[in-house]
Amino acid sequence: MIVLRLAVGLILFLFCGYLLGVNSYLNATSYPTSFPIIKGKTLAGKRMTFPRDYAGKQVFVLLGFQEHHKSEAEGWIDFFESRFFDYDTIRYFAVPMIGPSFLNFVKYQVIRKNVLDRRYPHVLVYPKCLSRILKSLSVNGKNDLLLYLLNKSGQIIWSDQGRITPDKQFGFLSHVDPVGDGRDVQSASLGLKVVVPTANEISDEIIIPDATTPEVTSPNML
Repeated sequence: MIVLRLAVGLILFLFCGYLLGVNSYLNATSYPTSFPIIKGKTLAGKRMTFPRDYAGKQVFVLLGFQEHHKSEAEGWIDFFESRFFDYDTIRYFAVPMIGPSFLNFVKYQVIRKNVLDRRYPHVLVYPKCLSRILKSLSVNGKNDLLLYLLNKSGQIIWSDQGRITPDKQFGFLSHVDPVGDGRDVQSASLGLKVVVPTANEISDEIIIPDATTPEVTSPNML
C-alpha cells in the first residue's frame, strides 16, 4: 500500500513538472522579447527614441561593436536596400555601439565620414554604457555583429549574428512582411501569396567578398 502511494505521488509530481515545462515553453514562444530603448541622435542630427519612433513598421536592427563589423553590416544593408528600399512599412536601424570613451568625438567623425549620406537617417552612434542593452538582449560579449528583426510593436521576431550567408538571408526573409498582409507588393496586386526563395536560390544572389579583397576600415561598424 505504501509503495502504491509512493508510485502515485511520483507520477503526479512528474506530471506537474511536465505541465510547468510546457507552460513555460508556451509563454516563451508566444510572447516575443521587447527590444530595449535606445536614445540618441542619428547622423542626420535627428533626436530619436528607438523603437518608439519606428512604431507601426517592421525594423531590421544591426548592432556593431568591432571594426570588422563595418563590412559585415554593409553587406546586410546592401542586401536590405536592394529588396526593400521602396517599402514604407519596413526600415533598417544601424547602431555603432562605441560606448563611453574620451575618443568618442574622433570616432564619431570617422564613422560619419565613412557612411553614405543617404544612410545618415538610419544610423545612430551610441556612446553610452552598453551593459543595460546587452543584458536585456541576453548577450554576454561584443565579438559579433548582432541582427534583429522587430515587428510593428517593437518585439523581436528573428535574430542572428555575423556576416550575411544564404541560410541567414533565408531566415530573415521568412519573417519579413513588407506589405503587412503576408504578401509582397507585386503578389498582392495579383492576389498571390508571397513565395519565399529557398536557401539554395538565395545563394546564387549573394556575392561574398574574397578574403584577399582589400578593405578600407574605420572604428566600429559602418
